[in-house]
Amino acid sequence: DLEPGVKRALRLRDPDGFLVELVAGVESISDVFKHEDVKPTALNHVVLNVRDQADSESFYREALGFKLTDRFIGGLSFWACNANHHSLAFAQARDGVPAFHHAAFEMRDWQEWMKAVFYAGERGIPRAWGPGRHLFGNNLFSYYKDPEGNTVEYTAEVEQIADPNRQPRVMEPYPDQWRTAH
Repeated sequence: DLEPGVKRALRLRDPDGFLVELVAGVESISDVFKHEDVKPTALNHVVLNVRDQADSESFYREALGFKLTDRFIGGLSFWACNANHHSLAFAQARDGVPAFHHAAFEMRDWQEWMKAVFYAGERGIPRAWGPGRHLFGNNLFSYYKDPEGNTVEYTAEVEQIADPNRQPRVMEPYPDQWRTAH
């Protein structure tokens, strides 16, 4: 069964068993979110801990056309399917068990992002990490745990890659440019 507003979809499983759903012909559906001050504009990216990072990267590159944008030495790799710096990122699962790491929700701009950070703090939502600015993607970030223990990120100002010939950067891990996140 398709979600409301979706005309066509293709569902498949990636090498780790994660469900991947490709949709087309999405219609606008009514907005049911009522808090007007803090409202993400989009799901920006998802990060997955995978059993075999090279295998997952190969699948998303060869089967779905994702392009590597950047990589931390010995760790996280960032993949794009459009101008957004990354729509997916992969990390090798430490215990070999594939798992969802986090989902990032994009705010319209840095002011909306600050409202979201304030809103979460005002309501006692525990911050897991941040605020800060990532190196790869150059985006603002602040991470939270939802009631089920999932990690959720508010983000803004994500790098847009216009040059189709841009080469991926490979660097030592350096997750926070400001060195303020804790």
